[in-house]
Amino acid sequence: MGEAASGDSSNSPDRAAQTFEFPLAETKPGIYEGAFMAREFKPLAKARIGFYFDSPSSQGGAAGKRVEAAARGRVTTMADAESLWARVAAEQFVSLYVDPEGFGRMGHAPRDSVLLVTGRAADRYRVELAPNVEAWIASDYAELLKPGQAGAPAFMHTEIARSSGPEEAELFVPTGGPPVPYGWTLDWDGMGLTARLFGLSVGGDIWGFHRDTSVIASIQRSEPLQKVVEYALRLRRPLCGYRFEYGNGGVTAKVRAFPALGGASGPLQGMKICLDAGHGGSSDPGAVGSTGLPERTVNLKIAKALGRHLEALGAAIVYTRETDKQLTLSGRPRTALAAGAHLFIACHCDSLDVSSDPIAIRGTTQFYYYPHSQRWARAIGDRLGAWLEQRGSFNRGVVNRGFTVTRETSWFPSVLIEFCFMSHPGDEEFLYSDRDIDGMAGAAAQGVADAVAELLQGGRPNPSMP
Repeated sequence: MGEAASGDSSNSPDRAAQTFEFPLAETKPGIYEGAFMAREFKPLAKARIGFYFDSPSSQGGAAGKRVEAAARGRVTTMADAESLWARVAAEQFVSLYVDPEGFGRMGHAPRDSVLLVTGRAADRYRVELAPNVEAWIASDYAELLKPGQAGAPAFMHTEIARSSGPEEAELFVPTGGPPVPYGWTLDWDGMGLTARLFGLSVGGDIWGFHRDTSVIASIQRSEPLQKVVEYALRLRRPLCGYRFEYGNGGVTAKVRAFPALGGASGPLQGMKICLDAGHGGSSDPGAVGSTGLPERTVNLKIAKALGRHLEALGAAIVYTRETDKQLTLSGRPRTALAAGAHLFIACHCDSLDVSSDPIAIRGTTQFYYYPHSQRWARAIGDRLGAWLEQRGSFNRGVVNRGFTVTRETSWFPSVLIEFCFMSHPGDEEFLYSDRDIDGMAGAAAQGVADAVAELLQGGRPNPSMP
């Protein structure tokens, strides 16, 4: 970590010395580099530069511990440097993080959004989202602009809210400039979200919103910080999904509610679920068990067994594949989108590489990316873990991970389940037994029913960001 102590030789009380911290990263063995932008409100006069190593709790260290050491270094200042702007060049968006190590996701910056670069640490840029609000992005997905290419700052006119179907509604916000970064926070009870737009100033009243919409119950707008606008949307039924789209000179925040769930056919009546049997085809066998059992075959058996149990609970089922064929990763969630699914579950089995001890790890793991998927991953893991624990295995827990099938869309909850470890002899035995496959599938299906019941009963606290 670098420290720049700024002050003014005039000893003016209005220009008291301050210390600013900025991360450094090891670019070569023993060489640490970072960058700090001195703005009008952060003058550097007779600055002293110091360095220290800390141990953040997010990396397993003891919070607050640090070691300081004197070292020779080089500091380059550019008094006449132009402001440095970057355009997001990712295919869809780049994630915004609280720190350069990739911890604490704040939201996304969509393709073609333009951000002021205020620092650098190795392959990460620090960017300004709004005055005194900064985030970190991967430099691989950012294109530095020449002076004068940044474009006009974003502003905001009157918004338009409208219903677009029995399950969907949208809020259109004209920005008058390039796309703007956004973040979101889910309501703990699963009944709404707060959309956060950076770099905007509020305009007039929200209009075009009708109280008799079947989706949105209320919208509240606020500006908690300068050029940070928030919209709190409360729905009439539990939130199924959301997404942000750009076009026509603005951003559209879309929300989707679950249909009325439950009925004579079971607790999942009214719900459409897409099941994805991972891998497939001779060129994509997936993992291979200790006895040569291919994952692609087992995944399909699990998906079909899970589908039977979910249908028995009243759900309508869509499969990404019902035979041994290869699919693209991005095509799997697109199948769910085209079918109008309310939930996507990818069925997999895990394995260790051949150099690892096969007895070391076993059990189930549940992966998700978007925060509204966490509830479903946890509920499925609780039931599946309980089934495995009765048979000597266990639940390894819920993990936030950006797999393609869980990251591709936020229009519905998406969960990837590693049902067990094929590399563990005990876990692999389950996969040779149709009865055990049916047992695991039944437990996972009950987990889905638990998540639905939880939503309908008001839910539990659900973290706003992983």
